Amino acid sequence: MRTKTTTVYLFDELSDNAKSVAVNEYINRGYEYPFADENSATLDMFCKTFNVSCRDYEYGYRNYINGYLGNIEDNVLALSGVRAATYFINNYSNVLFKPAYIRQLSVKDKAVRHFRVRVRASMNGTFSNVYTSGVKVDTDCNLTGYCMDMDILEPIYKHIARPCPSTTIEDILNSCLQSWLLACKNDYEGSMSFEAISDTLIANDYEFTEDGKFA
Repeated sequence: MRTKTTTVYLFDELSDNAKSVAVNEYINRGYEYPFADENSATLDMFCKTFNVSCRDYEYGYRNYINGYLGNIEDNVLALSGVRAATYFINNYSNVLFKPAYIRQLSVKDKAVRHFRVRVRASMNGTFSNVYTSGVKVDTDCNLTGYCMDMDILEPIYKHIARPCPSTTIEDILNSCLQSWLLACKNDYEGSMSFEAISDTLIANDYEFTEDGKFA
């Protein structure tokens, strides 16, 4: 019998070639994109809000999305220009534009009843009372609270800000789906970049042999 000692290294201690080996091995071990559920939640909420159906999609290797707008009346889908912008404002302003945050109130033992205070009860019996603006609005992540909300809603915000006379609601909603798909694709590819995987390996203190194999 003999004892063999192996020296292990943290990712930052590896050579450039060994780092490449470590990153590729991490991916080949069955890498799973960490934000798939969040992306799906954004799409689901968008479809529920605007009466859109999404029959199938994929991003990463193949990139496509099959949206269905048949639940929406044809005369609505045909609205264009300023009329389309007005339609979104009149019907969805409560989703697209939320009162902007001003400050957190110090009161935690009770819910503050005021039309500009948003109350959230916590599991431990305390309350979060957030005072909001009566003038300024917020367009930041208004569907689910996740950043992908902004990508899927971007075509709507752009059209409201500067209506294109020839652009219809049908065009805008389809652009929303495509915007979401592109954002998911880019985020997926970014999460598999050398830099992103390197950060993961460093943050988790993974150990490797000198040639970059997992120890």
